Amino acid sequence: RYRSVGSDFLFGRAPNHYLEENASLFRAGQTALCLADGEGRNSCFLASLGLKVTAMDISDVAVSKALQLAQEKQVTISTFVGDMLAIQPTEILQQDWVIAIFIQFVAGEERLMQWDIN
Repeated sequence: RYRSVGSDFLFGRAPNHYLEENASLFRAGQTALCLADGEGRNSCFLASLGLKVTAMDISDVAVSKALQLAQEKQVTISTFVGDMLAIQPTEILQQDWVIAIFIQFVAGEERLMQWDIN
């Protein structure tokens, strides 16, 4: 689906409105893991606030666009291609923030596993 828009950004370059409205919660130097981050609009926004951001998505095209957006916005993000359901709890617990703004196509039974970090 990210390929279908070519060089455009499927959801735009601006951060999610909710995330932007809550910017006062974040502090420079904090860490954030952005799950299913897509093309990086949210991870780049957090990086612009001074957070150390790791962004992941299952789409290599989206992750490539996230790095492009970071370069355009002159911020630094770390990225990786991966399935958020495969992330280990220790990776999540090491973060100050875990951001999951807009996750699509998760079946009902997977939703139950998605946030179980016991």
